[in-house]
Amino acid sequence: MIEIDSNKLPILVKAKGKGGQYVDYILKATRNGIQLIKPDKLMLQLLEQN
Repeated sequence: MIEIDSNKLPILVKAKGKGGQYVDYILKATRNGIQLIKPDKLMLQLLEQN
């Protein structure tokens, strides 16, 4: 289990896919919990700047 402080969200995570390749996802806090979003290139650029 991985513990994540929701105050530190959004964060970028790399998940290992079925083919063994790593895929980027963004963990984002919502009212209902945590949402996993597949980012586009603009989102990735914005996250890298911060």
